[in-house]
Amino acid sequence: MKHGSTAAPRRRATVKGGRSVAGRTMHCLVTGGAGFVGSHLVDLLVEKGHEVRVFDNLSSGRRDFLSHHGDVVSLVTGDLLDLEAVKGAMEGIEIVYHLAANPDIRLGTSVTDTDLKQGTVATYTVLEAMRSAGVPKIAFASSSVVYGEAAEMPTPEDYGPLFPISLYGASKLGAEALITSFMGTFGLHCSPTCEIAFQGAMIPKDAVLGDVNQGFQICMFQLNNTRISCAAGAIGIGGGA
Repeated sequence: MKHGSTAAPRRRATVKGGRSVAGRTMHCLVTGGAGFVGSHLVDLLVEKGHEVRVFDNLSSGRRDFLSHHGDVVSLVTGDLLDLEAVKGAMEGIEIVYHLAANPDIRLGTSVTDTDLKQGTVATYTVLEAMRSAGVPKIAFASSSVVYGEAAEMPTPEDYGPLFPISLYGASKLGAEALITSFMGTFGLHCSPTCEIAFQGAMIPKDAVLGDVNQGFQICMFQLNNTRISCAAGAIGIGGGA
């Protein structure tokens, strides 16, 4: 996703106290929510008082990452390539946090359609299910690999051109393009959509997401393609439009 020179000024997003930034409970779907990073996000959403449903095929996710929530978090075990299953999981949802992706980047070099299916096509399925169900908001977990071999490290959010050199990176960049296409074509832009870029997330499962300050950077896009930098765990979870 190329960022133009007319981007709006960056600002920092913060998590306010209480149940949510908007002051009300949001009904959230987290794809890949039983995984390493996804389960941290589930913890944060539950802590903020939101209703959480997880969609995961458990290929790398673990039920025990969610077990401490008991019945507070519902787990739907399914394949994101199954459109009808994903549509079913969208009932009553207001925002989707789409973190599911191929967990084994090396596999994509031998089974070369892995990232295409589990990244780009799976994102299409999520977006189509959202369109069908009328879910207006999505937060997408992108990756620093969309930059390719960037000349600047750490890579600034407005770096370009984006030139991924891996199939995984290509799938993430393709998914970003699908998201903006669905926003422009089907009106999913009625609420702010953000894309989150995780860079080198190496976090113990027992760590508190909001306390991790190194090796875990979250970036967000607004509808004008402005990327907004914010500290780890500092997203306005379930905020207003």
